This record gives sequence, structure tokens and C-alpha cells, in this order.
Amino acid sequence: MAAWRRLRWNLQSSPLLVPVEVLGARWEEIDWVAATWNVPASRMKSRRPHRVPLSEAALAVLERSKGHPELAFPNVRGRPLANLAMRGLHRRRQQARQAKR
Repeated sequence: MAAWRRLRWNLQSSPLLVPVEVLGARWEEIDWVAATWNVPASRMKSRRPHRVPLSEAALAVLERSKGHPELAFPNVRGRPLANLAMRGLHRRRQQARQAKR
């Protein structure tokens, strides 16, 4: 699996984030110096800001993923990925695991 997909999956797996928050991540929310992702209250289901610590590996993947001027995880049309895209990824991961057994 591509490193950026793995990162997106790991961020989405956080119990405090819902998929739409991860898929709508914007570069302006990433604090490269403090190694955090600051999700504003306006994008959080809880309507409270949320701060997600980012590892050096996560920052490296994000750095390599830069390509869209605003979104960290855009689709081919430059919009945030749909939640169904992550469901499909999850289904393919499960199928791959079952195939290995």
C-alpha cells in the first residue's frame, strides 16, 4: 500500500476523528514545526478544535504527498476524497489479509 494511503488510514483510525475530517485535511492545518495537525472546530463533528500529533514518518509522507495547493488527500478532480473511497480501501485490505491466510 502506498505510504500516503497508509498514513491516511492511520489518521482515520484515530478514535477522535471521523473519516470526513481526515479526508478533508488541509495543508494550512499542518504545523510542520510543532509536528501537529490542528483540525479547526468548524471541521470537527464535536465542534471543538482537535490537535493530532504527527510522527516524523507521518511528516515525511505528508511532505512527499504535497501536490495539491490546499488539500492533503485530494481525489483526481482536486476535491476531498469521498468516504466511500476509504471504505473501498478498508475492504481491499481485509480481502488481502484473508487471501494470505
